[in-house]
Amino acid sequence: MPVFAVMLRGENFEMALDECPKRFGFYTTRFVRAANEEEAERIAVALVRRHDGLRMATRRESVHTPMIYLDSVERRPWWHVFKKQHGLVFWDMDA
Repeated sequence: MPVFAVMLRGENFEMALDECPKRFGFYTTRFVRAANEEEAERIAVALVRRHDGLRMATRRESVHTPMIYLDSVERRPWWHVFKKQHGLVFWDMDA
């Protein structure tokens, strides 16, 4: 099964920093095995939604709706599936 690099962009994730809620966005890349690009996107989004750190940090009573968008999907060599893929790169949406 092919391996895909799926870059995702999250927006409107409200988190409390220094007791003050702020909206953050993030970028992340997930390497997944999938039959095609559409399936790769679904798998990658599911992985990010299950990310414990993101779930714990995001405020549930926010007025903003968190969204995850596909930025790019590319087919990669089979060995890319072994790359570490835990991180999220955040940016301040309120700045």
